[in-house]
Amino acid sequence: MHERWRGFIRCERHHQGLKATKPCGVEAELDLPTLVAALGYDFEIAKLNAKLTAPCCGSRSFELTWYRPTQQAA
Repeated sequence: MHERWRGFIRCERHHQGLKATKPCGVEAELDLPTLVAALGYDFEIAKLNAKLTAPCCGSRSFELTWYRPTQQAA
């Protein structure tokens, strides 16, 4: 969080109930201060998938993307 990483979650569902469907395609930015407050600083990013759902439909099928800002020379 202090390194200004940004996380995004995007729905990748392919089924709704027993029917095939298109992914919602909704992408939302993760609120990192809220995640840190809820899960703690020492929570492993690799375990984050088990805690999240897609923001549009609640699906457990989603993609997480992380962006780390490039370090600028002083």
